[in-house]
Amino acid sequence: MIDKDVEFDDYYKTPERFKFEELEANKYNLINERSILGEKTNPDHLTFLTNLYDCLILDKNEMSKGKYRYFELVEDYGVRYLKVGNSSGGKYVGYYRSFKVRKNGQEFFMNISIFDYGSESKDHNILTVSSDSKGKNHNSLQYSLKKVGKIGNAFHFIHKGNLTCGKWGACKISEFKEFLTKKAPFLLKNGKIDLGTINNNRLLCMNDAEIVKFIENILSYALIRDEYRDLVDAKKRKEKSYLLKFPTSEISLIP
Repeated sequence: MIDKDVEFDDYYKTPERFKFEELEANKYNLINERSILGEKTNPDHLTFLTNLYDCLILDKNEMSKGKYRYFELVEDYGVRYLKVGNSSGGKYVGYYRSFKVRKNGQEFFMNISIFDYGSESKDHNILTVSSDSKGKNHNSLQYSLKKVGKIGNAFHFIHKGNLTCGKWGACKISEFKEFLTKKAPFLLKNGKIDLGTINNNRLLCMNDAEIVKFIENILSYALIRDEYRDLVDAKKRKEKSYLLKFPTSEISLIP
């Protein structure tokens, strides 16, 4: 019956995590017991995704406060139970790791979690980053976990740069990358958007150096995507307003 974005719970009792040596034996836990991942998730990714999800949701350590390259972390707020919508009308309801950040003098929450997208093939899992910077929770980034690269124990998060700018549809990747180059060149390596590499060779924790770098990168990337969407929206609205004021027949008369 609830028909709006809402925070359901501000408190989460942390259960015990699996030990690292227990992950392999329990790698189907997120599918069978907790219904987080799709049943056809790549088995080679399951121990890592369990490790990563439990790091985000169950780990009691905190990411350090302070200034990062693109934002200031006011607080690793911990876990909240949220319902977050996307532009296509989908809703992701569940536990998120929330971070209170400060950017351009404003404080707001950014939230990270993992969900089964609900595709018919039941193997489309996403890592989602949402923000409440516009007065309501909205998805800033929806990263398909099928695209995570794996070499040995190392899992690489690369993104093409595709994004949708609301009702204006898909944005041009080349133009977005130019914008990204100006805002956060540290996210680009050899022309690719590199969000980080995480080695699945120990129990992951929120104060782990690789996790801190990954969280910094993915929050920065989500912020920049929202900033770019705002610029595109403002530009498109201005163009639309101009066309309404000066019909095409009149524009054609301008030298």
